Amino acid sequence: MDYSYQKEFQEALERTKRLGFTIPKWKFNDRLLRSKDSIEKISNTLMNFLRYHDMSFEDLSAQCIAVHTKISEIITQVISCNALVTIGWFYDENINDSLYKFTEEEFKSWMSNELQAFQGSDVHVWITLDSGEVIDFTLLTTIGKINGMFKPGSVLMARPEKSECFIKYHPMVVGKEAVFRAFGSWFLV
Repeated sequence: MDYSYQKEFQEALERTKRLGFTIPKWKFNDRLLRSKDSIEKISNTLMNFLRYHDMSFEDLSAQCIAVHTKISEIITQVISCNALVTIGWFYDENINDSLYKFTEEEFKSWMSNELQAFQGSDVHVWITLDSGEVIDFTLLTTIGKINGMFKPGSVLMARPEKSECFIKYHPMVVGKEAVFRAFGSWFLV
């Protein structure tokens, strides 16, 4: 499989524009943000977020929409990068299956903001950095709750193209405006 997260992200930017949302200027930079310093800053950001919202690590499970939407702008500031909340699905190489997969047409129906349009559907949300890396604060906790593989609060930060990243993210739509339009009326408080 010829997989390029950056190519799919560019397609997601185009799809986002086609759906009527404002898209930010975006450019991938040839750098890695994952370092001891950035991991410490990201960990502190997560801890502060949990304290502020009176949440525990376990509460991160199945809360990808609210958590990533609220934290994306903070990440931009703490590690000096561009970061966008990203809506999509993923392929898990450990179980050899696609999860939370949806189409552009399904997303359009969710934009109606009617509960029944989204009911029974699943979606995943994460943060994309301009380095091509993703940060996912909720997925490993959710997986760990199901099979015990990961401790609550485990954070995934990686380039999805790399072989050590067993999750292959597939972005569909980007930006807070899209999140609020599709899910805001009942996911974000």
